[in-house]
Formats: sequence, structure tokens, C-alpha cells
Amino acid sequence: MNFDNMLIRCSALGNVTGAGRTIGLTDAMKKELLELQEKLKLTPKQEEKMNELIERSKCKAEFSLSEGAISWVENEVEQAIYKFDEEINQEQMEKGEIVEPKSIELYNHVFDKGFEKNTVFKKNDWIRGTADIVGKNIIVDIKSSWSLLTFPKLPKYAKNYIYEMQVRGYMMLWEKGFGEIAHCMVDTPDHLIAHKFNLNLEIHKVRDIPKELLVTVVKLERDLDIEEKIKEKVLECRRYANFYANNILSKNR
Repeated sequence: MNFDNMLIRCSALGNVTGAGRTIGLTDAMKKELLELQEKLKLTPKQEEKMNELIERSKCKAEFSLSEGAISWVENEVEQAIYKFDEEINQEQMEKGEIVEPKSIELYNHVFDKGFEKNTVFKKNDWIRGTADIVGKNIIVDIKSSWSLLTFPKLPKYAKNYIYEMQVRGYMMLWEKGFGEIAHCMVDTPDHLIAHKFNLNLEIHKVRDIPKELLVTVVKLERDLDIEEKIKEKVLECRRYANFYANNILSKNR
């Protein structure tokens, strides 16, 4: 099994692009090394310590991936080898799929747009995905909130690294200069909440609330430096995926 050409879903970019692990110097060790290097004269013991710290500073983790990225890659490899799909929160996922047309309609109403749902799938040498909305020079990703409790009321509460990297992936694929993450709150379908005991319907039924209060947008600009980092992380994910797969497949040989 080979992962040399594995493409990362845009929705997963936030999982794999965090800072890589390091086995180099801690902050305290860096401070100690700097202090030793600034000394005019060192004792033999101090010189030995300085050389030890210098050597350790050159050490790097075998794979430049965060713990979260390693877990994500391992999960992908395990699904491919053992042929299973990861469990997800079905109700919240189902709401997002069902109400997406209403959320797009809400977004269009609030911002006087005429966008339609994009169905075009794209990929390049590193990533793949299907953006929700593709405009002339903008990508809009629609996020339908589960309830008023989870709906972010202001952009500062809507900032989410996973969502940001997803949109940056779409901007990269479609080569668009701007992106938006649009959090929309529309009524939750009755069949998703009918079985909930003592449910507060007020947090799920919002048709009486002014529409302009039910959309919160986070704006982004394309960043080519981030896209280069995405490419680097994808290559590292492939390298680790092959390593992990080989370990699994050869464990009893």
C-alpha cells in the first residue's frame, strides 16, 4: 500500500498543518546556551555543557508533524488498511447537509448576493475538495450552526483554525484572492430534535429573529506563504503515512 500520491482533503488541512514536533532545546536550554556563548571564558565543564547543548539544538523529530497531524494520518492509514469509515456526529452533520440551501439563501439575502451551490470538485498535486460557493474572486464556505448556543454571534468568536485552513485550501485550488467563512443559523429540522427530551426549542427555531443577526462572517485574504507550508506538510504526511502503513503491514513478519 502506497501513499506517495495521497491528497489531503481541504476540510482536514487544519489537522495536519500545525507546528511540527521538536526534540531540540527547551526555552530554558536555549537561554542557558546563549548565556554560555556570551561568556568570555568557560570552565571545562561549561564548555562541555555548551557543546552538548549545541549538538542537541541540531536534533529534530523524525517527522515534522504535530501530534494531532500524526493522529490524523494514522487514522487515515488505518481506514485504508482495515477498510472502515470514521464515526461522526450524525445529527449535526445531517442538519448541515439538509439546511445548506437555506443557509445559502440566508447568506444571499443578508448580503444581497446571488450565489448558487458549487458542485465542482477540484484537486491539485497536494489537496482536494469541493468549495460551497465560488465567486468571481472569492470562496465562501457555509457553516450551518446546530443551535443558537453554538452559533457564533461575532466574528471574533467564529475564528476557527480548522475552518480557516479549509477555506485557504479552496482559495488555493480555485486561485481566488479572498475567502469567507459564513456561519449561518437556520431552523433545525423537526425530525432531528423530535426525540430530544426536555429540549429548548427556542435555540433551534429562529425564524422570528432578524435575518441579519443570523449570519456571522470571518474574512480571509489569500496567503501564498501559507500555501507553501501546506505543500510541505502534505509531503510530510505522505512520508509518515508510508512509514506507519509499512509498520502495520509488516508487524508479524
